[in-house]
Parts: sequence; structure tokens; C-alpha cells
Amino acid sequence: MKVFVIGGSGFVGRHLCKALLRDGHKVTANTRYPHRHRDLELFSNSSGKTNLKLSSINPFDENTLAQSLAGEDAVINLVGILNEKKRDGSGFQKAHVDLPAAIIRACEKTRVTRYLHMSALHADKNGPSFYLQSKGQAHELVHSAQTENFNVTSFCPSVIFGEGDSFIRRFAGLLKMSPPFFPLACAEAKFQPVSVEDVTNFMAASLQDTNTYGECYKLCGPDVFTLGEIVAKVAERLHRSIKIIPLSNRISKIQAVVLDRFPGKPFSVDNYNSLKIDSVCDCEFPQLKAYSVKPKKLLDVLPLFLNTDNGRSTKFNLIRVKR
Repeated sequence: MKVFVIGGSGFVGRHLCKALLRDGHKVTANTRYPHRHRDLELFSNSSGKTNLKLSSINPFDENTLAQSLAGEDAVINLVGILNEKKRDGSGFQKAHVDLPAAIIRACEKTRVTRYLHMSALHADKNGPSFYLQSKGQAHELVHSAQTENFNVTSFCPSVIFGEGDSFIRRFAGLLKMSPPFFPLACAEAKFQPVSVEDVTNFMAASLQDTNTYGECYKLCGPDVFTLGEIVAKVAERLHRSIKIIPLSNRISKIQAVVLDRFPGKPFSVDNYNSLKIDSVCDCEFPQLKAYSVKPKKLLDVLPLFLNTDNGRSTKFNLIRVKR
């Protein structure tokens, strides 16, 4: 298939492009700064051929987007933000709702019939944060577009880990510079981390699987950790003897208000509000075994991308939610 990946140069995008090329697809990876990601053009398929090209269109320009999608078989939207410049939700609305709406309209114009959408675990238009609310609005928008001639599949992962991630590496960077103690907001918030390779392998496999049409998939790893436990494990792997100091809910909120004003927003009020809901799968369904996924546990893979010792693979929970 000819596949247009919006957000193709990001953390998940790079892994997904590799998976798509491995499966024999021709990929166009759209990125804001193509000159920074020329290495993507070196990705090859199983035959050693390069079937990837870079694009730098503005996906919010519907006319340009429609022109770029002409002749494509599928579109995958990976665009997502954790923070916005303002604090009114407008940035989240633009990235998470307006963009998918523009993509769907462009697909209708160009008769693209397949769309994969990256959502988020517990996306809910009535959620506690702008992030979860906007993801929830987009989720409903995307699935309402499902027809006999336009097939949608969405993916709702917990926090994704792996080579090149920002979640684990952000804490690793902070811990390397930390004194013997580390104050941590929302330390009791729970996550069920899932490997980026497991997520992207499944996304690539689902592309042409008619059984996934109209479906939403919750993607979680096999283990549940609190944020405090994850940070402590990272410190352990870095051989740093650091005491993790959990902050109370009140102090966590104060920290969020303060850091929300810092350049880059290392921790924002919206992040704090998102952490009110644990990022874990809340139900159990039989695992899907039809895909050649090589599932991984966080603690087995953590040493690999923190450059310590070797890890090994195990299985994870892949939960399908019927609509």
C-alpha cells in the first residue's frame, strides 16, 4: 500500500515507518523539518530498497493536504501534544481535533479509504484535562466517519517506552543532574507502559486487516507501575543512589502551577490534571494472537536504551474495545 504518515519523524513515527517498510509498503513521512530527518530516507525494506520519501506540507492546509493524499491508499495520523503554548485548550483542540477533521475531509476528496488514528488511553470529552478532552472529541469524530468506503482504526496506548522516547529519557536526564533527593509530583499515579515496537508492529499489521475496521484498541504492557516506581527503577539502572520524595497532592499542584510558566513546560497544570486518571487498562479481553508481535516488559527493555545491561522479551495485554 501507499501510506502517508503524518507525524512520521516523531518517536512513534520513526518506529512505525520501519515497520511499514518491513511489510513492503511505500511510505511518505510528513515532517515539519525534513532536513533534520534525512536519515529516514535510509530506512529500507526486507529487500534492501528504500521506499520512503519525506514530505513537509502543512497538514492544516486542506487543499495542500488533499493534493498530497491523491494516489495514497491509507493515512496514519500520529500527531499529538502533551502541552500547549496557551492554557485555554486551544492548542490541544487544533492538534487533536481540528487536524483529524481536516484529514478526514481530505480523504473524502481524494477517496482514500483507510485511516489509522493515534488516540490515548482514557480519552474522554468529559475528562479532567484539555489533553484527554481533546483526544476524546477526536476519538468520537474519527469513529463517526466510519463507513463502508472509509475504514477507521484507532489506538489508545498507555505511556509508550522504547528507543528515542521522551518519557523515560526525561527522567533519566533529570536524575543524572539530581542531588541525593528527587521531589516527585503525582508519584502515586499509575501507568501500564507498552513498548513502541509492540505498538507499531500491531499498527502495521492492522493496516490491511478487515477485522480491525471500526475498532478501538487499548494498548497496555503486562505490568502496572506507579510513577515513583518507574523513576526509582530508572535511578537504579543509572546506578544513582537517590531518594525519591513523593509530593503531596497539594504540593504537586503548586509545582504544576509554577513549572507551567517555565520554558518548555516541564510539568504543567494540564499534565497534573491528566494524571488524576491512572493510565492503566481497566478490563480484560482475550489477547489477540494473530499478529507477529514480540511483546516486551519495561524492566527487561529499560537497560537497552539506558545503555546498561541486556533485557529479554515477555508478553503484554492487547485489549480490543468493541464499539
